This record gives sequence, structure tokens and C-alpha cells, in this order.
Amino acid sequence: MTILLAANRLALGGAETHLIGLATALTKCGHTVTVVSAGGVLLPALTAVGVRHLLLPLDRKTPFSVLVSLYGLYREIRNHSYDIVHAHGRIPAVLLRLLQPLLHFRFVTTAHLDFSRRGLGRFSAWGEKTLAVSQDIKEHLIQTYRLPPDTVTVTVNGIDTAHFVPAQTKTEGYRIVHVSRLDRDRSQTAFLLVSLIGRLAETFPAVSLTIVGDGECYPALQKAVRLADTTGARIRLCGGLPDPASELQGADLFVGVSRAALEAMSCGLPVILSGNQGFLGLLTPATLTKAVATNLCCRNEPLPDAERLYSAIKSFFHLPHEKKRSLSRFGRHTVLQQYPFDRTAEDCLALYRSLPPRPARKSGGVLVIGYFGCGNSGDEAI
Repeated sequence: MTILLAANRLALGGAETHLIGLATALTKCGHTVTVVSAGGVLLPALTAVGVRHLLLPLDRKTPFSVLVSLYGLYREIRNHSYDIVHAHGRIPAVLLRLLQPLLHFRFVTTAHLDFSRRGLGRFSAWGEKTLAVSQDIKEHLIQTYRLPPDTVTVTVNGIDTAHFVPAQTKTEGYRIVHVSRLDRDRSQTAFLLVSLIGRLAETFPAVSLTIVGDGECYPALQKAVRLADTTGARIRLCGGLPDPASELQGADLFVGVSRAALEAMSCGLPVILSGNQGFLGLLTPATLTKAVATNLCCRNEPLPDAERLYSAIKSFFHLPHEKKRSLSRFGRHTVLQQYPFDRTAEDCLALYRSLPPRPARKSGGVLVIGYFGCGNSGDEAI
């Protein structure tokens, strides 16, 4: 098949990394994949596997950017007659929905978040069928956006377990790593970790913290780090790294959520789930089902605070060595069994093939103008 994947941008983030993995897997399956986005730091990873990229300002909502993107998408789809067009963001989904009646392409979407209908959320658009990355997002789409249940399929954030592997040799220590986009709606745990480092050092003198990520809150986080770690010996800010695997492999504990948590688990790291949407604490076999239901985002759980996070980290570091090793093996095994790299591509291909054939273009037609929906029974009968 010829497949067009559309995203806002290729910056650091779970949805963007998901798309890169999907494009790579579909290409390895022999399909021809093109990605359209506003570009970003993950673009080299895409071009390295031979995926063509089209640059359009799909990350901006200004009238000029929207018109440029709309025209660019129209030309691209008209000239290449894609078998499938697959949107991974709100802006591209809305624009593609506008173009579908004109170009008659088969259209699907992936929901990576539980988008609200407030404000601009009212302008969200969905494809003929939709993939949701967790069960609770599927339920949200059905309840909030009234999508028919049989048009929404649950998939997973497949992880490249051959790349995110445990370190070959590592001594046990007190190294914490946090990976996240540092925007207002995602950076609370990063600030909490920075504020706790001094308190943790009183019990664990060798404790250290590495934060990987970038975003609008990065300057404020730099300031918080300077105040909390005056010697610069305990906290390290890495900024946005296209590949965090080496930082994960060098740590003893991951604190965060979502896809980054899965990548940490694949590297054999025990995980404390803490994010802007909720706090679940140390991930264990007893809490796995609850974590998986929200794509490890802790939605509907109590929000994180300093005391909850401090207690969870302290309790983990006090665990016996064998218990830590058991949690490490549990995380790696969970990803291998439930989040294989190829699962996402298989789910997408199954969804693509379930769509009806691409309709033939029609000429002519009938336009009916009237007060439809306003109580005029004659027009409504038409």
C-alpha cells in the first residue's frame, strides 16, 4: 500500500515517537510510506530508514499556515493517490477531513490523548475508523465524541526492544532519570523531582537526577535546578535527546509516565508512574492492569505531590537487591509480551484492510438547500 502519515510535528514526545516506529515498521513490511509534518528533531530518524517527508506547517493554527497546509495536503494526495491517509494529530485530522469529500481517500486517525471538547476541542475530527492507544481513550471517544464503538480499535505503543535493552554491566546505585516533554501540561513531575533532590540526599548521599526533555517550561526548570542544586553535582539537564536509550540504561529508577515509562521498562528499569494526570506509584504486577488501562498515564488517579513522590522513591531505594532485580525483570518481560515493536503496525494494517474500497470519483450530483434541522418537516423529509 501507499500510506500517508500526518502529524503536527516530529518533536520529542510519545505520539511522535509512536509515529516514527509505525513508519519504520510499515516500511519494513514493504509498504511505501510518506510522512507530512512541520519537521523536528526526530526527522533524521525518519529519513534514515528511507521514509519520504513532506514539510508543512501543521503545528500552527494561524489562517495563513492553515491555508498553506490545506493546499499542500490537497496537492500531495491528488498527485499520489494514497491508499490510506492516517492522521496523528488534531490539526492534520481536521484538514484531512475537509479534503476527504474532494479527493475520496480512505481516512483513519489515531487518538493518543483524551482530547477535551472544550475550546478548540469542538473542532476535532475523526476518520472512518480510529485507533486508540488505551482502553480508557476508546471509552472517552465513544462517550465524548459519540464515535460508534465498532469504529474504534485499541492498539499499543509498540517499543523497539532490540534498541531499548538493559545495560550489559551496571552497579546498583541511586540514579533517577525522568524523560518527558517539558510543557505546562506535562512538567509537574520534573519540578517535583528537582524540589526533592536535597531531601533525598539526606538519606541517600549518592543520589542523582537526570532529566531528559525540552519544552516551554525548560527555562523555568533550569532556574529551579540552580536553586536546588547549587553545586551542580546532583542534577543534570540533558535537554531534548532524540534517543534517550543511553540515559535510561545508566539509571537505577525511572520516574514518569506513558511511552517513556515503557522504554524505561524495556531497558530493565523499575518505574514509578507519576505525571500531570495522576500518580500510581511503583509499577508492580499488582498495579499493572490499572496502569495499562490508561497507557501508563495514571488518568483518574490522585495527582502527584511532593510527599507521595518522596515516599515512593525512598521506599524503592530501601528495597532489597533481589526485589529490585525482580522489578527489573518484570518490566522488561511486560514490554516483550504486551508491547512488541510490530504490534502497532499489525493493528494498523488490519484496520486499513477492514476499510471499504476507495470509492470511484463521481461527476455531477444534487445540491439541496433548505432549513434542515430547524423543524421544517418538508426539507427534513427530503
